Amino acid sequence: MDALNQRFGVRSERAFLIVPLAGAVLIDIVALPWIVFCMNWVE
Repeated sequence: MDALNQRFGVRSERAFLIVPLAGAVLIDIVALPWIVFCMNWVE
């Protein structure tokens, strides 16, 4: 986000809030099934 801010000179407070939150949600959606799969595989 800082790189885009420096390159284009545009700062969006909403983007600084929404983009990290959306990334965290997507990581959680992918990671949860993977963790469950690994735990079931170990048993």
